[in-house]
Amino acid sequence: MATTDQVRKWYHQGVVLNHADRGKPGYHPHCDHDHPRVNFPSEGGAVFAEPVHPFTFEAFTAYVAVMRHHDETMPGSGGVNSCRNIGDGNWPSLHAYLCAVDLPPDSRKSAAFLTSVKAIRTNSGAVVFRNLRDDRMHDQINTSPDHLRSGIDWTTVIGDGGSDDDMETIKALQKQCNAGGFTDVNGDELEVDGILGSKTQFAMNSLAVAASIRPPPLGGPWAPEDHGHDTKGRTV
Repeated sequence: MATTDQVRKWYHQGVVLNHADRGKPGYHPHCDHDHPRVNFPSEGGAVFAEPVHPFTFEAFTAYVAVMRHHDETMPGSGGVNSCRNIGDGNWPSLHAYLCAVDLPPDSRKSAAFLTSVKAIRTNSGAVVFRNLRDDRMHDQINTSPDHLRSGIDWTTVIGDGGSDDDMETIKALQKQCNAGGFTDVNGDELEVDGILGSKTQFAMNSLAVAASIRPPPLGGPWAPEDHGHDTKGRTV
């Protein structure tokens, strides 16, 4: 099972943070999130269009399919994007990396929903999400970008993941890739069809790599190091 600090190491690319003062008193991440968005179902048929780390787009799309199957919704206090430190330390939360999602309160999720989320696998067999035992509302990415590049094994996902909202999100991303010159593996523009296939995934990966080499807005690039967890030993 991946620790939070390992996930930080894996996904610092593609997310712009100011790490110049990381770990110092009063540190706060400065985030620049211009990333693809996934439509999380909310109450009354509405959606939350939440930015996610580019490498995790298909993973969170699968998460949303499980939410719909179990009639889970995103409350106003939940979400993915939160440019903040963990609760009582100077370490960036995985929400600042767009690699975690909260569905509060802790008592909200059913056991069946948690089981379905934990069942999601990549085509390479990796477990995609983990739920924190001491923070039941929090699910975070549990595997590396290399495994996610193999794609999600949709036979492990309860729900089809093919809602109109999802297709429109993928179409917008395909248009973004085409506009930026990010092609499929054959060098061709993507067909804007709302289908998250291998060609779209290849172009998305190229887009994510391009995003990762943008200079941080404050301070220099950060070389990730294993500094451990917060003062209470949590992996939040």
